[in-house]
Amino acid sequence: MNKKGVELSINAIVIIILALLVLVVLFFVIQKGIIQGTTNYFNFSESAEKEIASDKICAKMFSGRMCYKSPCPESYIEISGDWDDCKKIQSICCEKK
Repeated sequence: MNKKGVELSINAIVIIILALLVLVVLFFVIQKGIIQGTTNYFNFSESAEKEIASDKICAKMFSGRMCYKSPCPESYIEISGDWDDCKKIQSICCEKK
């Protein structure tokens, strides 16, 4: 037999098919991880935005306020009001001076 073309062995074909399968699986795993990560990020940002806009939450991010059992610690003053988050744990809202 006189063959002028290059032939692929069965082993090479099997290895190529397995490599393609691994690439497809990796693609879907990475894609799912990226989608899940971005969903968690956007859910966090929406909840933070609602919290900042609310007038009934004492312990907002970056506000310097916390819910404490009475009395407030040193260097804090009590903020009067109807705070939903402080009601849950039966405490008062204190803000850093």
